[in-house]
Amino acid sequence: MWWYRNLRNEGETELDVPGIEIIRRPCEEPHYLHIIFTARNEGFQGHLEFYCKPSDIEQIGKALIPFPKQIADEYVFNYGSSNPSDRFAYYFSLGAYIFNNQGHSALRIIIIDFTKRPEKEECHFSIIAEPWAIHRLGVLLVEFSKLKHSVLKWSLNPDDNALLENEQY
Repeated sequence: MWWYRNLRNEGETELDVPGIEIIRRPCEEPHYLHIIFTARNEGFQGHLEFYCKPSDIEQIGKALIPFPKQIADEYVFNYGSSNPSDRFAYYFSLGAYIFNNQGHSALRIIIIDFTKRPEKEECHFSIIAEPWAIHRLGVLLVEFSKLKHSVLKWSLNPDDNALLENEQY
């Protein structure tokens, strides 16, 4: 299925719809953010707690707003390293890509947590999303980077997209 219905079936919850949730916890702001990132598609879910700069969130958002610019367009944001010998605690990758010549698009999420010893925890999956939905995620990320909200919720159901303040979370 290359698209996702905008309306939920009866009994279907927010967790059944592919999406992303980002929670910002107070930390060394405004220089660094403590982020809890959760993403899900219809079969998988990935979760990672990490630190980044507000400019990283803004950079991702600004890259996703005009996506795609052409049929072969691809964007990838990497944080950390997937190579264990580089001794990073985690690797986070969020990308947008076109997966066929009709221009259908998706987000690619890769999460590797090396802090879970003796084994690492790892997930790789995609969320199939139309360009308008990826654009909306970009707009939300840019606004979220301004540190006025503590929760970002994005899904393929536009009614679920939101930026929330602390008291609303």
